[in-house]
Amino acid sequence: MENQKNSLTEQFKIIEEMAAAWPSPVVARKKVEAFSGGAISGKTLANVDSQGKGPEGSFVLCGQRVYPVTSLIKYLKDRVTLKWNRSAPAKRSEG
Repeated sequence: MENQKNSLTEQFKIIEEMAAAWPSPVVARKKVEAFSGGAISGKTLANVDSQGKGPEGSFVLCGQRVYPVTSLIKYLKDRVTLKWNRSAPAKRSEG
């Protein structure tokens, strides 16, 4: 368990580095893929936004949906997993 805790801390540090390297306090939806190193796309965020499950605090700036870096970082941290289970089926929401 201690090893997993250390790994999670390391993953969070990497995500914090994304924020430190980004030149703006906001990330345009169409730049989310570049911000995250390809981990998530703007299309994915558009989908989760439509379900009310996207990063908090997004707004439209000059016709573009943008996310505060701090909210996007929190969103990414909430989705960190330490191992990938290929055999697990994708989670689907009831509705």
